[in-house]
Amino acid sequence: MKKRILTGLVIFAALIVFFLLKIYVQVEVFERKLGGLFFDAFIMFMAGAGAYEMTRAFKEKMVKAQRILAVVFPLGIFPLVAFIGLVGAIIWTGLIILVTLGLFIFDYKNITIESVAYTILVYCYPTLILSFLVSLNHMEDIKVIPYYKFYTFEEGLCALMLIFVVSPFADMFAFFVGSAVKGRKLSPEISPNKTVSGAIGGIFGGTLGGVIAYFIPQIFGYVPAYFGVKALNIVFFAAMGAVCALLTEFGDLVESAIKRRLGVKDMGKLLPGHGGMMDRIDGFLFACPVVVVVFCVILPMFMA
Repeated sequence: MKKRILTGLVIFAALIVFFLLKIYVQVEVFERKLGGLFFDAFIMFMAGAGAYEMTRAFKEKMVKAQRILAVVFPLGIFPLVAFIGLVGAIIWTGLIILVTLGLFIFDYKNITIESVAYTILVYCYPTLILSFLVSLNHMEDIKVIPYYKFYTFEEGLCALMLIFVVSPFADMFAFFVGSAVKGRKLSPEISPNKTVSGAIGGIFGGTLGGVIAYFIPQIFGYVPAYFGVKALNIVFFAAMGAVCALLTEFGDLVESAIKRRLGVKDMGKLLPGHGGMMDRIDGFLFACPVVVVVFCVILPMFMA
């Protein structure tokens, strides 16, 4: 428990540092704020570490060339999403998949359809999913759809904050409520320690975290507009917090199912007391795409 707490504090400190860089380092590099690019590098590190852990967990199911491609993939997609947007992601992903399929010719004896499937899975989980965070990180710069309303910096900051605040709040409340109340198991075959009471507690914690995510940027003087009415904004962020918490719990179960299939307890040892990077980010991976769709596609319809 001591290691888990200490590692948690280090992770918390790192998040604070990168959020402060995003807020205060406003120098522009090729029309993108340097602080935001630092945050992109932080996300890219998470993706690279997660991809490496996935390839190690799959072991002989992937050949060396496939493992290298899986770790190289994040190095290209995150800068391209930041500077070009969705088109950059599509081009890079397409090229990497072509190279992956082309390996059949050069290592026909060892590469199988199954190994290609495992490789593409690692591209998607976690890298492609985490690339959605780059869209949130540059919401004031990236235009997603024709009627898209450009967000202000503070509105984008709140959306990004939602991901990183809700997940730990949901985890924390799920743990304490589940430990205290216990009761019916949520999914005994996949994760025997998780309970329905813990899941309910996690949703409550996520709702609270959503509200906190709305107010944190205001500490630094950034007041988001969104619907123009503060009470409506709070209700919206509370609802998004609950949705993200539910997705966080689902993502955690997905990761548990993968680990159970592979016969491993943790995906790595990068974070003492927590396991690997994938053990830490598994929850909010499923929340990322939904938050992007809500903020970059659905919400602009009402803000245009």
